[in-house]
Amino acid sequence: MTLRRGRLWTKIRAYYAECLNGENLPLAFAAVGKDGALLGSAALKRHDMEEFPQYEYWLGDVFVLPEHRGSGVGGLLIGHCLAAARQMRLPKLYLYTPDVQSVYEKYGWCEIATSSAQRRDGVGNGIGIGGGRTIRLNVTPIL
Repeated sequence: MTLRRGRLWTKIRAYYAECLNGENLPLAFAAVGKDGALLGSAALKRHDMEEFPQYEYWLGDVFVLPEHRGSGVGGLLIGHCLAAARQMRLPKLYLYTPDVQSVYEKYGWCEIATSSAQRRDGVGNGIGIGGGRTIRLNVTPIL
Protein backbone atom coordinates (compact mmCIF):
# COMPACT_ATOMS: atom_id res chain seq x y z
CA MET A 1 0.00 0.00 0.00
CA THR A 2 2.84 2.41 0.76
CA LEU A 3 4.36 1.96 -2.70
CA ARG A 4 1.02 2.61 -4.39
CA ARG A 5 0.41 5.68 -2.21
CA GLY A 6 3.92 6.89 -3.08
CA ARG A 7 3.19 6.67 -6.80
CA LEU A 8 -0.09 8.52 -6.36
CA TRP A 9 1.65 11.32 -4.44
CA THR A 10 4.29 11.50 -7.19
CA LYS A 11 1.54 11.96 -9.79
CA ILE A 12 -0.26 14.54 -7.66
CA ARG A 13 2.95 16.52 -7.10
CA ALA A 14 3.70 16.46 -10.84
CA TYR A 15 0.17 17.65 -11.62
CA TYR A 16 0.41 20.57 -9.18
CA ALA A 17 3.91 21.44 -10.39
CA GLU A 18 2.35 21.81 -13.85
CA CYS A 19 -0.54 23.86 -12.44
CA LEU A 20 1.78 26.21 -10.58
CA ASN A 21 4.09 26.97 -13.51
CA GLY A 22 1.98 30.03 -14.38
CA GLU A 23 2.19 29.54 -18.15
CA ASN A 24 -0.83 27.54 -19.38
CA LEU A 25 -3.94 25.84 -18.09
CA PRO A 26 -4.26 24.14 -15.73
CA LEU A 27 -3.31 26.83 -13.24
CA ALA A 28 -3.57 26.41 -9.48
CA PHE A 29 -3.84 29.16 -6.90
CA ALA A 30 -3.25 28.83 -3.17
CA ALA A 31 -4.52 30.97 -0.31
CA VAL A 32 -2.01 31.21 2.51
CA GLY A 33 -2.23 32.82 5.91
CA LYS A 34 0.14 35.44 7.31
CA ASP A 35 2.14 32.61 8.83
CA GLY A 36 2.48 30.89 5.45
CA ALA A 37 0.04 28.10 6.32
CA LEU A 38 -2.18 26.80 3.53
CA LEU A 39 -5.81 27.93 3.85
CA GLY A 40 -7.18 26.58 0.57
CA SER A 41 -6.71 26.27 -3.16
CA ALA A 42 -8.50 26.45 -6.51
CA ALA A 43 -7.63 25.87 -10.16
CA LEU A 44 -8.51 26.88 -13.69
CA LYS A 45 -8.63 23.87 -15.99
CA ARG A 46 -9.55 22.71 -19.48
CA HIS A 47 -12.04 19.94 -20.21
CA ASP A 48 -12.49 18.81 -16.60
CA MET A 49 -15.34 16.38 -17.25
CA GLU A 50 -15.20 13.90 -20.11
CA GLU A 51 -19.01 13.73 -20.18
CA PHE A 52 -19.09 17.40 -21.21
CA PRO A 53 -16.41 17.81 -23.92
CA GLN A 54 -18.23 20.85 -25.31
CA TYR A 55 -17.37 22.84 -22.16
CA GLU A 56 -13.75 23.90 -22.30
CA TYR A 57 -12.81 26.09 -19.33
CA TRP A 58 -13.48 25.07 -15.74
CA LEU A 59 -13.07 26.24 -12.18
CA GLY A 60 -12.02 23.18 -10.22
CA ASP A 61 -10.26 21.77 -7.21
CA VAL A 62 -11.77 24.43 -4.94
CA PHE A 63 -11.00 23.43 -1.40
CA VAL A 64 -10.78 25.33 1.88
CA LEU A 65 -9.41 23.61 4.93
CA PRO A 66 -12.23 22.94 7.42
CA GLU A 67 -10.84 25.27 10.08
CA HIS A 68 -10.91 28.19 7.61
CA ARG A 69 -14.37 27.66 6.11
CA GLY A 70 -16.78 30.52 6.62
CA SER A 71 -13.96 33.08 6.81
CA GLY A 72 -14.14 34.25 3.19
CA VAL A 73 -11.19 32.23 1.89
CA GLY A 74 -13.33 30.38 -0.66
CA GLY A 75 -14.77 33.63 -1.96
CA LEU A 76 -11.28 35.10 -2.36
CA LEU A 77 -10.14 32.03 -4.28
CA ILE A 78 -13.21 32.11 -6.54
CA GLY A 79 -12.74 35.83 -7.14
CA HIS A 80 -9.08 35.37 -7.95
CA CYS A 81 -9.86 32.60 -10.43
CA LEU A 82 -12.55 34.72 -12.09
CA ALA A 83 -10.12 37.64 -12.39
CA ALA A 84 -7.46 35.36 -13.89
CA ALA A 85 -10.03 33.97 -16.35
CA ARG A 86 -10.96 37.52 -17.39
CA GLN A 87 -7.30 38.41 -17.87
CA MET A 88 -6.90 35.29 -20.03
CA ARG A 89 -10.05 36.36 -21.94
CA LEU A 90 -11.82 33.07 -21.32
CA PRO A 91 -15.47 33.45 -22.44
CA LYS A 92 -17.11 31.26 -19.76
CA LEU A 93 -16.17 29.07 -16.83
CA TYR A 94 -17.93 25.88 -15.84
CA LEU A 95 -17.87 24.04 -12.55
CA TYR A 96 -19.60 21.13 -10.90
CA THR A 97 -20.61 20.72 -7.30
CA PRO A 98 -22.40 17.90 -5.51
CA ASP A 99 -23.36 19.86 -2.41
CA VAL A 100 -22.52 23.56 -2.23
CA GLN A 101 -24.67 25.06 -4.99
CA SER A 102 -25.66 28.01 -2.81
CA VAL A 103 -22.02 29.05 -2.37
CA TYR A 104 -21.47 29.43 -6.10
CA GLU A 105 -24.83 31.10 -6.72
CA LYS A 106 -23.61 34.00 -4.56
CA TYR A 107 -20.87 34.60 -7.13
CA GLY A 108 -23.16 34.54 -10.17
CA TRP A 109 -22.98 30.89 -11.19
CA CYS A 110 -26.13 29.41 -12.73
CA GLU A 111 -27.04 25.73 -12.83
CA ILE A 112 -27.33 24.41 -16.40
CA ALA A 113 -27.47 20.62 -15.93
CA THR A 114 -27.36 17.78 -13.45
CA SER A 115 -25.41 14.56 -13.85
CA SER A 116 -24.07 11.56 -11.99
CA ALA A 117 -20.92 11.70 -14.15
CA GLN A 118 -17.39 10.78 -13.35
CA ARG A 119 -14.45 13.12 -13.67
CA ARG A 120 -10.73 12.71 -13.87
CA ASP A 121 -8.84 13.32 -10.65
CA GLY A 122 -5.99 15.31 -12.17
CA VAL A 123 -3.77 12.26 -12.43
CA GLY A 124 -5.79 10.42 -15.06
CA ASN A 125 -8.03 8.30 -12.86
CA GLY A 126 -11.81 8.33 -13.21
CA ILE A 127 -13.44 8.95 -9.84
CA GLY A 128 -17.04 9.08 -8.77
CA ILE A 129 -18.35 12.38 -7.51
CA GLY A 130 -20.11 12.71 -4.21
CA GLY A 131 -20.46 9.00 -3.54
CA GLY A 132 -22.79 8.50 -6.51
CA ARG A 133 -24.86 11.59 -5.77
CA THR A 134 -26.11 13.84 -8.51
CA ILE A 135 -23.89 16.80 -9.28
CA ARG A 136 -24.89 20.22 -10.53
CA LEU A 137 -23.14 21.67 -13.56
CA ASN A 138 -22.85 25.47 -13.47
CA VAL A 139 -21.71 28.26 -15.77
CA THR A 140 -20.78 31.91 -15.36
CA PRO A 141 -19.95 34.34 -18.17
CA ILE A 142 -16.50 35.90 -17.92
CA LEU A 143 -16.34 38.53 -20.65
